[in-house]
Amino acid sequence: MPDPFVLADLEKAASRLADAVIHDEKIAVFGDYDVDGATSAACLIKFMRQLGITPELYVPNRMTEGYGPSVPAFKSLIDEGVGVIVTVDCGTMAHEALAFAKEQSVDVIVADAYDAAPFQNVAVLHEGFVACIALRQVLLKVEYETRQRVR
Repeated sequence: MPDPFVLADLEKAASRLADAVIHDEKIAVFGDYDVDGATSAACLIKFMRQLGITPELYVPNRMTEGYGPSVPAFKSLIDEGVGVIVTVDCGTMAHEALAFAKEQSVDVIVADAYDAAPFQNVAVLHEGFVACIALRQVLLKVEYETRQRVR
């Protein structure tokens, strides 16, 4: 498997996510309703739960909210106290929602396979899986002690 940090800004994103984990910030995983998005969200949430973190999950209603992040969706997460939002399999083109989060001083990590050429053979769960690998590497680097042992 290739080094996950060959993807643009992944080390910065993983470091920010690790910081949120270490400081018990409220984290939300914003998934997509297709197979890639659901699997990526499940992978990332399961890994975070192994770290002792319970992230919020948000999957937009396909019929009423449409595809991907939106200002109302991000507003609802921010109103719940979320400080970091990780989008999986969506978010690359959500400029309005991303700008809104920035105005609210909420960090958004976009894990979207828009340009994931080094990982084209990793199949369905690449965004969440690669995010987990990167997060784990950063946490190991800072010798983070988990509430539950990460294997």
